[in-house]
Amino acid sequence: MKRVLIADDNRSTVEALQSLVEGLGMAVEADVCFNGEDALALAAKNRYNLVITDLKMPKVDGLEVLRQVKKLSSET
Repeated sequence: MKRVLIADDNRSTVEALQSLVEGLGMAVEADVCFNGEDALALAAKNRYNLVITDLKMPKVDGLEVLRQVKKLSSET
């Protein structure tokens, strides 16, 4: 099963992306969060095939999320 992390501070955007990703007809599990800090906590516990993130978020911005995820899992 493929895993996707979706991080955005806009709830409707997260819900739309989650619905899109899970509706692709493939075995995909999407974890969601609403700020960069929570995204990093999830990335520390799980390995993701794909990360979709907003760039401007509270606490930790999306670019920092991507930098840290890349350090945790270079295959993401």
